[in-house]
Amino acid sequence: MNLFVILIIVLAVIIIFSYQAKKNKKKKGEVVVREIQKLYWKLNDTVIPLYNFKKCPTCGSKAMNIRNISPTGKSIEYSCEHCDEVLSCTLISGKNPRKAMHIQEEIKMKIIELRALIGDEIHNKNIDITFKIN
Repeated sequence: MNLFVILIIVLAVIIIFSYQAKKNKKKKGEVVVREIQKLYWKLNDTVIPLYNFKKCPTCGSKAMNIRNISPTGKSIEYSCEHCDEVLSCTLISGKNPRKAMHIQEEIKMKIIELRALIGDEIHNKNIDITFKIN
């Protein structure tokens, strides 16, 4: 076999393996996106009974997005889904924020994992983080 044919074969194998690795990373990234989505739903279900959420004073909407739980868990920063008004609320007296804080940390770790898999494409992922308050 001549050298040119061998080089073509080696190049083809490299391209095939490279394509397959990228495809596997994308598939794993999609799994991580679903895991993040489930964690957000779990976080939403956890925080609603723990904090004194209020509807948006600007537009009256009850659709909100959690932005951050304070390091102590005593307050949450959230925003209106419709007008992006940033609000905060406090922990209801006697409630324990530990579970919510743990879920938030899990979400942060999954986002780091996702960023390692897909890099800057993370901004193209649509993860629904909206919840409705009563």
